[in-house]
Amino acid sequence: MTPVDRSSRASNDTLALPTLDERMIRDGVGARNLDRGRLYLDWGAVFDGCRQGSTLTARCEGSADEVYRVRVRLDEHGAAEAACSCPVGEAGACKHTSAVLLAWRADPGAFVVTPSLDEALGALGHGELLTLVRAMVARRPELETLATSLLPRPLDADRPAVMRDAWRDRASEAFRRHANDGAAIAQALDALLREAEAATPATDVTAIARAYTSVATCVVGRWRRLGADAAAPLAIARACLDALAQCVSRVEASQRSALLDALVSFYRFDIEQGTATHHGLTPGRHALALAVAQGSDDERRALARAVRDRCEDLDGWPRRAWSIALLTLEEGVLDDESWVAQARALQRYGALAKHLAREGNATDALVEAQRAPDAEVIDVANALSAKGFDAEAEALVSSRMERASESNRARMTAWLRARAEARRDGQGVVDAMEAELRARPTLAGYDALRAKARELGLWQATEPMVHAWLDARGNPLLLDVLLRDARYDEALHIALGEGLKVTAAIAQRRQVAEALEERRPREARAVYRRVVEGLIAQRSRPQYREACRVISKALELDARVGEEAAGGQWLAELQARHAALPALQEELAARVGAEAAAA
Repeated sequence: MTPVDRSSRASNDTLALPTLDERMIRDGVGARNLDRGRLYLDWGAVFDGCRQGSTLTARCEGSADEVYRVRVRLDEHGAAEAACSCPVGEAGACKHTSAVLLAWRADPGAFVVTPSLDEALGALGHGELLTLVRAMVARRPELETLATSLLPRPLDADRPAVMRDAWRDRASEAFRRHANDGAAIAQALDALLREAEAATPATDVTAIARAYTSVATCVVGRWRRLGADAAAPLAIARACLDALAQCVSRVEASQRSALLDALVSFYRFDIEQGTATHHGLTPGRHALALAVAQGSDDERRALARAVRDRCEDLDGWPRRAWSIALLTLEEGVLDDESWVAQARALQRYGALAKHLAREGNATDALVEAQRAPDAEVIDVANALSAKGFDAEAEALVSSRMERASESNRARMTAWLRARAEARRDGQGVVDAMEAELRARPTLAGYDALRAKARELGLWQATEPMVHAWLDARGNPLLLDVLLRDARYDEALHIALGEGLKVTAAIAQRRQVAEALEERRPREARAVYRRVVEGLIAQRSRPQYREACRVISKALELDARVGEEAAGGQWLAELQARHAALPALQEELAARVGAEAAAA
């Protein structure tokens, strides 16, 4: 902690603030953080301690090279509010807050009493302010960029002050402040965009386009590091790109090329992040599609020339990626033969199939579509349907479902269902819902299919096919349905058969046995015996112990139906059959001793 002149101790007014004890600190940060805070205090991690009234601020070094800012407001009970800039310190329950509170407890006088920032700056003259800013930049050079970005730009007298580059800086700060919390980042960016739109005159399209570009750039440059939390910020980025595309139609002709070029430039991030040849809709591909949709033929030719110029000094992966972008830009503005040749050379079969479909060539489009990625099949089908080839489109999607991934299969089945609903084809709707269930077997999906099929009078024919499919794959959903509907004979048949998946058979059989215990104890006993064999087959002592518990349950059922002797004989046979498993024998002797002795 930075020391202060002890002669000024009296002016610190520490008597007005509470004396913290370790119990009060532990209540706020937890026992583990209290212990870690002691270590941080011991090796001098806390520094720059200040106090303004009842509020403490300090900086605390992290475990690597980070330095975190800690702020604590005290009241008579201890820390009333606390916050740390570390990733887990939003509520102050962290080791850095603990260290600062321990530092205050150890030596309150080491926290320098300071006026508020407004009071301090208000007391400085022009020259003193310049000296302060220069000293801050000398100590933290990165502040120069922040300071210059926040300076007001020259504006007309009738326009409100908008800070130059402030949108990008503030969007970047949202990522730093909220770490990997995608929802919090998206919320901050949304508020920032609303502020930008409110601060910019409706007639200044170029200015608001800069804001959209800045925010989208901040997201697109970082989205992959967010992993599963990227969805919400990506939605903000796409909204910005959509808004930027709308700006193209609102600006003068001389400004359109700059905005279109800005859209195309987002494709650079796809190349940098290795997603340029992905078949999903990445941000760069989305922006590229928007540029194509907004640009005239001449503007697209100009964009293509710029891309070719960019490719001159490239080779390998970047050159191939930009060549794929050229394919998108030049479709319809390059002669057809040359474009098709390029598409085949780049193996962009989905793009080629869509192009042929739009040209009305359904035969060749279907041939190319069989080589297209699953993610592009629906786009090809839509292009075929737009030209009146509805049957061919649906046949294409149906033919690709079985080999598609789960996510793509779900999209395909949803597409087929929507088509069937649109033409009021009841059997088609049921078929599509059955395909959806096969893609994602869930109880909710099963119930939805059953309700729709019953409504249309098709359930009697549909149910056997659905059950046969689930049974053939050993899917646990079938047992869930049968037990829920009290169809115990069918459930028992499955539980005693060999079709259940090995990974789930034990749990599924146990579920059936538990459901049958009260009503049909003999059948439940038979299923429990199958469970025992499955547990023993795992060849581990914990599973042997669990097997002993199930054995006891089976023997209890033997007693209930007056067949103790049969139970004893089964147990003896079990012991003899697994005599080479000493660990099992030990568990049987310890946990099923009475029954074994009786046998």
